[in-house]
Amino acid sequence: MMAPGRLKFIASVIMLASMLIIIFISMNAVRASWESGIGLRMQSVEETIKTAAIYCYSVEGAYPESLAYLREHYGILIDENAYNYHYRYVGANVMPEIRVSSK
Repeated sequence: MMAPGRLKFIASVIMLASMLIIIFISMNAVRASWESGIGLRMQSVEETIKTAAIYCYSVEGAYPESLAYLREHYGILIDENAYNYHYRYVGANVMPEIRVSSK
């Protein structure tokens, strides 16, 4: 038979281990949610730029040659502190390559 003090110690260790496991699982869930949110924001920014390029094409008959043109004439907000932008103009009647990635 175990001494009551030893039983309390084992119970405390099990409780501490359980709490650490719960904290670890919670932190992983928060991290995954954060990363998912960042990915959704980048996708949203990329879709906004593509939509503006398509709108420009429908209004002007040509895709814009640069992000600067979209910013100046269509009010696109570019946050260069948060994202890297890849915009490659291919031709007036060809959809430009548009990619957004986090810094």
